[in-house]
Amino acid sequence: MNSSTAPSSGQTLGVDASGNVITIPNAATASVSTQEVSIGGSGPAQSSNKFDVNDTGWTTVKNSNQTVIVPAGGRAVFINFMLGIDYISNPPGGGGGYYTAKLYIDGVATNVFLTAQEPTYGAQAQFSLSTVKALTEGSHTIEVRMSRTYNNGTTAGAEMTCAMMSMSLNSSYIN
Repeated sequence: MNSSTAPSSGQTLGVDASGNVITIPNAATASVSTQEVSIGGSGPAQSSNKFDVNDTGWTTVKNSNQTVIVPAGGRAVFINFMLGIDYISNPPGGGGGYYTAKLYIDGVATNVFLTAQEPTYGAQAQFSLSTVKALTEGSHTIEVRMSRTYNNGTTAGAEMTCAMMSMSLNSSYIN
């Protein structure tokens, strides 16, 4: 670099392996793409959001499946999924079962989950699942599934009717 090849205003400078001052391409300004989905809010759970949970498998939380589109090259996607669940029924056995909400991407369970005990009939639970996942280019389905992972006196196989009171999904990636 000399007076005839002066850098432009705002140009980033660096030093190469030989100790020479060099110009470096300016980094592009990062932008963030965010998708937000909210369902519910104040008031009781909607009857249209009811689903049954037991200890024999994983049930998709009704209306929790959302689509995220990732651009070419794939991205690390920041995911924050919050759910408010209303325990509606009183399954036989009288125990306060433990219910787990787990994040699934494209139908595959992730290592992101949270377990909460049902304190009493008619109670509510809040689940907040946050993670960063590397996703390939294209359309991806993100959803939450629930299971009773410890009966604690609740009869095995008994159904707990639940309803989603609220849901908030934020998924972001840096362009």
